[in-house]
Order: sequence, then structure tokens, then C-alpha cells
Amino acid sequence: MQNVEDIYPLSPLQQGMLFHSLYAPASGIYCEQMGIIFHEPFDSAAFKRAWQHVIDRHSILRTAFLWEELDEPLQVVQQHVPLPWAEQNWQDCSPSEQTTRLEDFLRADLERGFELARAPLLRLTLLRLSTDSCHFIWSYHHLLLDGWSIVLLLDEVFAMYEGLRQGTQPTLPPSRPYRDYIAWLQAQSSQAAEVFWRRYLSGFTTPTQLIHDPSLQASSATNLEQIDSQEFDGYLSETTTAALQRYIRQHQLTLTTVLQGAWALLLSRYSGETDVVFGHTISTRPASLEGVESMIGLFLNTLPVRVQFPPEGEVVQWLKHVQHEQIEAREYDYAPLAQVQQWSEAPAGKPLFESLLVIENYPRQSTSKSQEPRQKSSLSRSWSASERTNYPLTLSVGPRTALLLRISYDPARFCKQTIVRMVEHLRILLEHIISNPHACLRDLSYLTAEEHQQMLSAWNATTTAFPREDCLHTLFEAQVARTPESIALVHEDHHLTYAALNASANQAASALLKRGVGPEVCVGLCMERSAELFIGLLACLKAGGAYVPLDPNYPLERLRFILADAEIPVLLTSQDILDRVYLNTSDLLAPSSLGAIQVLCLDSASGQCASEPVSNLPGSAGPLNLAYVIYTSGSTGAPKGVLVPHQGVVNYSSDFQSRFGLGTTDRVLQLASISFDTALEEIFPTWYGGGTLVLAPERITAVLDFPDFTTFVEHNSLTVLDFPTSFWRAWIAQGFSTRVRLPHQLRLVIVGAEKVELDAYHAWLHLSPDHIIWSNTYGPTETTIAATTYVAPPGREEAIGSCVPIGRPVANVQVYVLDPQMQFVGASVPGELYI
Repeated sequence: MQNVEDIYPLSPLQQGMLFHSLYAPASGIYCEQMGIIFHEPFDSAAFKRAWQHVIDRHSILRTAFLWEELDEPLQVVQQHVPLPWAEQNWQDCSPSEQTTRLEDFLRADLERGFELARAPLLRLTLLRLSTDSCHFIWSYHHLLLDGWSIVLLLDEVFAMYEGLRQGTQPTLPPSRPYRDYIAWLQAQSSQAAEVFWRRYLSGFTTPTQLIHDPSLQASSATNLEQIDSQEFDGYLSETTTAALQRYIRQHQLTLTTVLQGAWALLLSRYSGETDVVFGHTISTRPASLEGVESMIGLFLNTLPVRVQFPPEGEVVQWLKHVQHEQIEAREYDYAPLAQVQQWSEAPAGKPLFESLLVIENYPRQSTSKSQEPRQKSSLSRSWSASERTNYPLTLSVGPRTALLLRISYDPARFCKQTIVRMVEHLRILLEHIISNPHACLRDLSYLTAEEHQQMLSAWNATTTAFPREDCLHTLFEAQVARTPESIALVHEDHHLTYAALNASANQAASALLKRGVGPEVCVGLCMERSAELFIGLLACLKAGGAYVPLDPNYPLERLRFILADAEIPVLLTSQDILDRVYLNTSDLLAPSSLGAIQVLCLDSASGQCASEPVSNLPGSAGPLNLAYVIYTSGSTGAPKGVLVPHQGVVNYSSDFQSRFGLGTTDRVLQLASISFDTALEEIFPTWYGGGTLVLAPERITAVLDFPDFTTFVEHNSLTVLDFPTSFWRAWIAQGFSTRVRLPHQLRLVIVGAEKVELDAYHAWLHLSPDHIIWSNTYGPTETTIAATTYVAPPGREEAIGSCVPIGRPVANVQVYVLDPQMQFVGASVPGELYI
């Protein structure tokens, strides 16, 4: 205690910095470095004396921080501290070697950090580069100083240095100690601050989400112990910066207001939220504290800024509202952030915000007359890239003739490309704010012209030729003509060639024609998975009608609803289904409820179609006529019929067949119920390529058994499997436990209908050989089977990123991701998918 000059509490921001520094001591957060280059003979002794004088003059530079065994941390001022000075001679090194050594030195210096309980929390290092050039490195902890103080302190150092070089010692004006500011803080009303901040943050419960970078496999939380902050600098042009200054004057705004508004607007567009909160580090030098402009210390606080976006808000009026709220908030800017967090309604344990805005704030004029000597010394000053905070995203703005927009970011959360785009988006928003003061907020776009073009055209350049004048059945008939004796369908031990399947379908189609089936007429198709089911499906199409799947296992109420809603006049079924399902329900087909429904049984026992001709029928349906109607559950719970024409299915099937090269050697599993359009993905691309459709028996669909299922795949030489995601996930999970290898002839696996989790995909990579192509498809029934397809590079885990993509649009389909204002969103920004 003999060397102790003073003891007093910490400011709110000092408390936060101390906590984060102790939590992650090896992270380098809040350790800062400043480099100064001298291009003249350098007087080391005079410079050391100047620094010692300034350290002796300002108590904050002799301050340590104690916390162990204390209820609250304290800052302890030492009476005297040794000058932490070191010199290294690099004059024998080449310029490239000096550059390498400087990078190594800065890295090691940052890793060294500071012992916060031992003053001084700064280091001074002189690197001699040549006889008339040296590089001075000043390392310090942010607990001591803000940017304003840095300018004041360097003015004093250089005033002393120039005076000592000339044999004099300048007299500097008195400076108030930092403890006076702490005393002012302690005199402020905590109760008034609590009332304000509770009201200001009322109703805000969910912290604003930052943009998610899918190229990184990272958690949504920043690990302070492993943070390695990086920076990227962007600039407004001098012309735009000048226009910004004119805009501010014209509309009586401040630079801070416009920057807060632009940053909030960008966060809103990135997150999709209309109520956002971010942190703002502000200067808290109270005007009521006499001499505060010349005090040295940390006069900063970080507090939340809340910005809301009215639906029809005009830009300039909205900015004035933002400014008004911030003027009110400045009256309570002394409140500790930790306390404000507790007063908010944000979930406990979650940060109130994850992004920070910092606007450089320096004295308008220096306190000494050392500007001329500094210019004479050809002094250049630069902040290194090693400044670090505990926030994953920090925007630092430097007022210049060309406004500096610097983003410091956690590379575990963001890649450089994302940050480069972010700076460009912010620049564009600022330009639009300046040039469109009376525009509606929702109309301001942040995207570049190149991004607009990319989303509108480049990513949707899907125009592809396909047989647009054909129908599903005519393409099948063309394949029959090419390979009549090839096997089209296998059901257990029953094989049908293309010619035989076509002939049976023609007979059934003739029978349907006699019953009034034609274009836009719906035919109920209620059968178990069998050869007859696919004969009936083709027959409906050949007759010009549209089939409506009716699963025999559906509840009778659902079957009754579909029959009535689709106004089905003809029902294709089998005698077994008719006996088992319909005849047991006396009123299902009763004329009084549904009108006269004609029933045609296709099983061989009925013989109802045996006398019909086997030749192809004249075409009566066109590509725009209905091919099928599939009933989904519907958003209201009632089944909803989706009407799909031939042309959409022909387009998708053509794209699918060519994308994956389905051909005559392929054998494709038919697993999906025809009540789901996934079945179409299995059926028609296979037949268009001349492949074989192998129907899955009930025993392998009822209960999944990996060895049994895999044996079936191998025994039937299946090359293509098309799964619901849940079925595929269960299949590979069992594959891990049984260690059964996948059949070697399998070459393509397609999943869809549900989201693919990343862990399931990783499991697949470990289970499957590299030659198997894996594809993820996405699209609601209304878009005809699927709208997008992703084909993963075989065996390349790193190609996925943090989520499994749904891919790009299929041929002749365009997809757009839009925000609630129907504006394009940027890459990696969430939005609604429009197809």
C-alpha cells in the first residue's frame, strides 16, 4: 500500500471490459496496438522522458484493477510506475524481413496481453529500421483510454518530445483526474435510469439475429476464448460523403442519427425483423463536469439502440424520430449495460445485442501546439488490425473526407465475402437514404445492381428445351416404340414389358372412353401397389382424363370427401378393394350422395377390359390438360385438391431424366404411394429413359429393416432409390448399427419432402461409397413434384457448409427469395421462397 495513490470504483464500461478480459484472458480482446513511424533521426532518450512525464501526470496511466476477494472490482492508482520501454534493432534486416518480423511481433505482443492487477497496462517498444527510420509500437489495454484521450495524450507526448529535443520542458495545463468522472457517475440517479430503460426496451424480447453464413459450420454464439477478430475497411466516396454532410445539414440531423438508421435498416433487412436492437458505444463526457474535454481516461459506455420501422414510414421523418429518441436516451447514458440488460425483457443468459456501432469521436482541436513538429517529423499514424471486442460484429465509422466503414468480425461466424457484401450493402443504403429523403422505408433496397441481375436472371437462367407438345402417355408410347421388349415394370415375380404394359393400358383406356372419360374428367384410382395400378394410371392418361389417387387405407370420410369434391364419375379399382372397402359402406357410392359413379375393376379376375383393343388410342388430351389431381391435407385441415397438367410433369420428368442420366440399364425402386407426387418422380423419368420400375413389396415398406431392405435392393439390382427424408434417415441409422454395406450397383439416391439434417447427411457420407450420387429435392405439390434440386458432390463433406441446401431451380422454373416488402434479399439472408 506504500505505492498506492488512490482507490475508486470502475465505470460501467470498465466493468464490462474487465469481465470479458478475465473470461477470455488469451483472446486479446480489448488489447490495442498503435503504430507510429518516424522518418527522421529519432531521439530515443527524449521520447522516453516525454512518455515518463505523461505517465506521471495522468493517474489513469498508473492504474491497475483488482477484483479477487472483493464484492466489487476496484481500480488502484500507483504513485509511481516504471516506464515499460523496450528497443529492438532491425537495421540489418531487409524490408521484407522487417515486415515479417513486425507481423510476428504484433501477434506475440497481442497474445502476451496484460496482467490487469499490475500497472502500467501499457507497453512502449521502439523498432529501429534504419538510421533515419523507426517504428514505435504502443500497446495498451482499452480499460484505460478512449479514442478522444488517445489524441489528447499523444498531443502531450509530442509537445514534451519536441520541447525536450530543443532543450526546454513545456508547461502543460492542469488536467482533472479520472476519479472525478467516477464521482460524477456515482452521483447520478439509478432510479430515473431504470424507469427510462424499462420503458425504452418494453416489449423487446428476442435479440436481433445476425446474418447466418451457411458456408461456416459454427454455432450462433461467439466463443470469446477462441475469438480471432478480423477487419475489413470500406469507404463512402468523397462525393457521397460530401452529399451526406449536406443531407445532415438540410434536414437538421446528425451523422450519428443517419448511421444508426442505416445500420438498423440493414440489420432489419438481414433479420426480417421490424424491431431491432444493436449496441452503440458512445462518448459519455458530461458537459456539467468542468474540464471534462481535457480529461484522460475511458469516457465511454455501450448501450442499446432500439429502432422500429413503421410500415409506411418516410425516410427523413423516421430518422428524425430516431434522433429524438436518442436525445432522450443520452440523459441516461450513464447506466451500466449489465443493469440495462436486467431491466429489459430479453431472455436471461442471452445478450441484448450482438452487433456494435462505434463512431470515432476526437477533439476538434489539439490541446497542444505540436501539430507543426509532427508534420515536420513526417509522422504517420495507423491503427493495427488487432483491436478486438467481445462482439462478433462491430461497425466502426471514421469521419473522413471519404467516410470510413470498418467492420470487425468473428471469422468463426462470418467469412470475409459476407463482410465485404455487408459493407457494400451499408454503402448502398446510405446512398439511397441521401438521394431519397421522402421515399418509403420499405422501398429502400440494399442490393447492388449486379446482385439484382444475379437473382433475377443469372440464378434463374433455367430455360431448357423439352417436349412441351407431348403428354405423359405419348412420351411413354414413344419409348414403347423404341424398346418394346424391355422390362418396364416388375412386381415381385411378375414382369411386364413396355409393349405388354402399353397394350393393357390401351384396353383399360378404351373401357374408360366408353364410360365418358375425356379431357378434364377426373377418374378415381383406388388400388394397392400392383401392376394393375400402373395400368390404370396410364389408362386414365391415354383416355384423356386425369387420375385422382385414392389410397384404400384412407379413412372413409376422406375418401368420400375426395369423390365428391373432385366430382368423380368413374372409379378404377379392383374387385378385392371393392369388396373390402366400398361394399362395406352402404352409402359411399350411393347416387343420393355422390351421383352415379361407374366402377371399373382392372384385376384379371374381372375380365372387364379383355375384349378391348390393344392399339394406341387417338390423342384427345393436350399438354395443358389435367394429368392428375392430388389431395393434400390443406392448411385448414380439409383436403385440398392440387390440379397438375401434363406439361408441368413432362418438364420435370425431362429435366430429371437428363440431369441424372436415367437409361435402359437403370432399375428404379417405386416406393412412394401414388397419393404423393413423389411417385411421379419415380415413374415417368424411369420410363422416359427406358428403365425398369421395380415395385416395393409391402413387407419392406411396412416395417423398415436395413438388412432386409438392402438385400431387396441388391437382389433386384436397383440403381436408383427415391426416399422420403424420414425413411432415408431411418435407413442410414440402421445401416450404422448393422454395418451392412450398400449394394455396389446403387448409383443414385434422392431424398425429399422433409428437411435434411446435417448430422444425417454426415452419417450418409460415412456409410455410402463415393460413386453414389446424392440429391436433395424441394417443392410443394403445387409446383409439380419439386421446384429445386441439389446434387451433392460425392464424398465431399466440406461442400455442404452449415446446412444441407435445397439446390437450384429445375428446368424452366424460377425461384426468388423475398422479404415481407416483396424485395429481393441478399445471399444468406432469410426470406420467403417464391416459385
